[in-house]
Amino acid sequence: MTDLQALKAFEEDISCLDSLDEYINEVNFFEITGITNLEIKHSNFLAWLFDANGSHKLGDSVIKRFLELVFEKNPDKTAKINYSELDFHNFIVRREKEHLDIFLCSFKDKVTITIENKVWSPERKGQTEEYRKKINEYYRSFKNCFIFLTPDGVEAQDNQYWYHASYVDIINSIEKALNNIPTVNKSEVGLFVRHYLKAIRRNILMDDKEIKDKCEEIYKNHKHALDLLFNYRPKEILPDTNMQVRNLLIEFFSDNNNQKQYGIIFDEDSMCDPTIIRFFTKRLEEILPKEGKKYEFLNGYMFLYEITLDENWNQLLVEGVISDQEDERIKKLFDISNKMDKAISGKSRKTQFKTWGRTFKRVLFDSKLSDCNFEDIKDDINKKLICIIKDLIPKYENAVLDEWNK
Repeated sequence: MTDLQALKAFEEDISCLDSLDEYINEVNFFEITGITNLEIKHSNFLAWLFDANGSHKLGDSVIKRFLELVFEKNPDKTAKINYSELDFHNFIVRREKEHLDIFLCSFKDKVTITIENKVWSPERKGQTEEYRKKINEYYRSFKNCFIFLTPDGVEAQDNQYWYHASYVDIINSIEKALNNIPTVNKSEVGLFVRHYLKAIRRNILMDDKEIKDKCEEIYKNHKHALDLLFNYRPKEILPDTNMQVRNLLIEFFSDNNNQKQYGIIFDEDSMCDPTIIRFFTKRLEEILPKEGKKYEFLNGYMFLYEITLDENWNQLLVEGVISDQEDERIKKLFDISNKMDKAISGKSRKTQFKTWGRTFKRVLFDSKLSDCNFEDIKDDINKKLICIIKDLIPKYENAVLDEWNK
């Protein structure tokens, strides 16, 4: 079957999608607000449920059941705490304490529980070991428990010390708490929590069997056409947070006062798609001016600073990007940048010089944007951007210019 025939067959059988209407139009608070796709919001909600003093009126039933399941599936781990004898009303529950997702601490019982929640993003190298050492240093006289929570219950890199838990354990813990306290189960809080459970099943565990069966049937019948539609989806459709960050960056670089104050040139012509923001500086324009010929960048420059808003990237970076490997000035810039890397870190960059080379690199935001709520991160991004533009890029360019004139 050709591509056109596959699309035609799907169009003629488009009514097959009607069977999904009841699920698509079903009201769910977490799906309506988009919270399901934000890792930070899951941690906020779970921290609320794990707080024995929380307004949910479930007391310590969720956290106790959760710990029971965690210890059952991790019999070989060290630092086990006797959760059944603890009074969780003595625990303080914190979010993002020292970058920890969920942190419970009882000064009376001298116990801490650290929960690292990874819904969509992977663990960065050495992250769990770093967190464990930090907590053990700060709370030396405490019994410290570490739990790595993921949808499928994968183990942490520091797996000797971290218990692993899954979102199936979360569902089990919450459902048991609701069933054991009927007054809460029938209340508005109960309805709110059940919405969360359904959102987890659909969007994280993909565990709604009825929906799954109907989708599999439709996909099986129209695989060719559906694969085509996915492959040719518009690239310019970015996740909401990525788009909001893009607008924030464009507003910053378009601002005349910012351009004057920081000596930046916003390059709209070379933004080849909506995932890329590019700019230049007046200082580097002195040594790398336009020469009237076309390089890889549409505006005629051979070097630009670039910010990429790709939804699959786990970091937001500001990078120096060079093109036209035949130009001697570009080779010189690459060699200088490489020399600077070696002086700072003791090793040369691994990337070999080619048409698209990278020089300057700084982290603008150290998490996947689509996992975040824009309102929670916009101030942090703006502050870090100003730091990079005001301080770090000038330092890099000063070093380049010093070497350039030798």
